[in-house]
Amino acid sequence: MSGRLSGPRFYKMLESNHAVVIYTKANCSACARAKATLGADPHSSTVENGLKIFEPRVASHSGVHLKDVIIVDLDLSSSVDSAEFDRLASISGRRTVPVCFINGNYVGGGDDMVRMGRDGTLLFKLAEAKSIEIEEAYEFVNKHGSPAMPPAPPSLESSSTPPNTSESLPPPPLHPAPVPLDYNALHSEIDSLILTESDLYANAANVSSAVYHSILKHRGPDGCNWCGFYFARRVVDSDSVILLLGPFQGKPACRRIRLSEGVCGAAARTREVQRVEDVHSFPGHIACDSASNSELVIPMLHPTTGELLGVFDLDCPTFGGYTEEDASELGKVCEKLCGVSVFPKERIEMGDIRH
Repeated sequence: MSGRLSGPRFYKMLESNHAVVIYTKANCSACARAKATLGADPHSSTVENGLKIFEPRVASHSGVHLKDVIIVDLDLSSSVDSAEFDRLASISGRRTVPVCFINGNYVGGGDDMVRMGRDGTLLFKLAEAKSIEIEEAYEFVNKHGSPAMPPAPPSLESSSTPPNTSESLPPPPLHPAPVPLDYNALHSEIDSLILTESDLYANAANVSSAVYHSILKHRGPDGCNWCGFYFARRVVDSDSVILLLGPFQGKPACRRIRLSEGVCGAAARTREVQRVEDVHSFPGHIACDSASNSELVIPMLHPTTGELLGVFDLDCPTFGGYTEEDASELGKVCEKLCGVSVFPKERIEMGDIRH
């Protein structure tokens, strides 16, 4: 569902001069969580420092203003705000907050807003819709404080003409979604490397290198900062299984991981792919490299018995660094690896698990 934001009062000014308007409500726990996720003060009605999640990306692109994003707290004890809430509900089809508008158009609620923040869509839309008149509107917000204030100037209230953006700088060439990899070429390369070899470590070393360099080729250094394997090994005199570090590309990593810990442990324990767009929000995340912001972990299973053999782990310094296509295609790579490689059976000592 979509709808056009066209409020008659203060909100009209926000619509005209801010690319992104996020409506929330004071003392709302869901709104507080949404604000906190986006790096804003949960108790603020305007975000004077912008949304923190965008700062690393915006810093490298001139012409994009964090002030183009504003959070408006609705005070439902106010007749003006209450009427505004009713109007928002008629547009969005939901009597809930938070709700988000981009360039005056309704795009979703709190979960949608967080998702767009993490995958870069919100930043891209911000740059696409930003207005040259932003400073004037922001000064008005700072001067009057509360969003439930007097009406906007008549010129804005009575006219449906968009603000003049002829002098606006063009939006920077952003790529909020990861660039697709050439998986046909990658599969061909991996087939040539592993289909005639049965040694696990030789195959895993070549696979990690091929995948890592394919990502760097298509997405640059921000596409991947660690790519490698952890193998499932049984512990001596125990029924326990741990993940032991195998071949990889990237900085030195955690040597041993319990199945109860981190994204790798979750993939091994559930035998399900874990595609995490923000590792900092993942319970029990193990920060082997503090530069990592998103992660993809694919469980490796025996082709006939379904036994857990290990996991294939990829870290990325950007949020939302891996796609569903990545998960699917790299899952096929893991199936090939498990099908041709001989995995060791001997048990190992528990050792000293340190992160």
